[in-house]
Amino acid sequence: MLKKFSETLFKTFLIGILCSIAIVTYGKEKTEMNQMRLKGVPIICQYPQLPTGCEATALTMIFNHSGLVVSKQEVADVLPKISLPHYNQGKKRGGHPNEGFIGNPYSHHSYGVYAEPILKVIENYLPGRSQDLRGKSLEQLLEVVKEGRPVMIWATINMANVSYTQSWLLETGETFWWPNNEHALVMVGYDDKWIYVNDPYSGKEKKFLRTVVNNRYNSLGKQAIAILPEAIPLKLSVNEQEVPLEGAKTVLMKQGEILVPLCYLDELGIITQYHYVENACEWQIPDVQNVIKLKERKGIGVGYLEDGTKIKINYELEEGITRVNLKDLLIFNALEYEMNGDVLEVQLPCTPTIIENT
Repeated sequence: MLKKFSETLFKTFLIGILCSIAIVTYGKEKTEMNQMRLKGVPIICQYPQLPTGCEATALTMIFNHSGLVVSKQEVADVLPKISLPHYNQGKKRGGHPNEGFIGNPYSHHSYGVYAEPILKVIENYLPGRSQDLRGKSLEQLLEVVKEGRPVMIWATINMANVSYTQSWLLETGETFWWPNNEHALVMVGYDDKWIYVNDPYSGKEKKFLRTVVNNRYNSLGKQAIAILPEAIPLKLSVNEQEVPLEGAKTVLMKQGEILVPLCYLDELGIITQYHYVENACEWQIPDVQNVIKLKERKGIGVGYLEDGTKIKINYELEEGITRVNLKDLLIFNALEYEMNGDVLEVQLPCTPTIIENT
């Protein structure tokens, strides 16, 4: 009896140890899977030059991270600006931060700006690369950080509670309440408990509880922006059927334009023939009288229709793969397409005939 009891006790003890090891191991893997810290995002302080310029400073950080060399003062100078609220006929009137920076970021007696004008500034510097993340959940923003890109968010200074003590009338007659402690920061990392940010106010990296950041972000209307990579690989779906893409022959989005390799044009109902001669591409399209020669790394291919109409097609030749601008191809086929996440979804009126290319 004592022997059986000892064996049972030993088995229970052994099982307990194994379970403990499993729990610890699982917890460690979970922590590693749910944490991310970006490197190379500069930390810039808004002071002393821009006492109310947190937005310009935060934008400068993500600009610099993307490879654009620009100073916080340069960004502050190009921000759209509107006048400070003022009294007119006994009532305080002013503009909305969706229109521009209220006041001047070089002044202590100014307010700030929301995401919409910031997106316009990004487009001025980096056409087609602004990413509007307004309305996204905090978890969705963290997915962008996970991809290796910092996210600029609107919250409050030191994540203080939002209060509303100042208001004025807009041109529409509506009353706008300014959120005291409004602040822009740059998210650079996260783990299960904390969100890590580059803070323009302190000029330091700081961490705040995820729950607190989520609350303040929501309180400021879920405003966030990021900068898209120079080139984004896309998946291709034609008539709701995924097209297998071959290795590096991917569809790309660059600066807001969709570039499709010639090898997939048949899939889009555009029947073509092409071949390479000494690193140049000779491309023949039905109804185009001449062979379109694509010689440079990037440029415009010129062709003439049977009625003499001149057409131009933007292209790029990179690593032996020729891609053409999808918009320029609509003259040959009135296909319908839209972006759904990272998928280019194309709808064709019928199944195209495929011709072998050499």
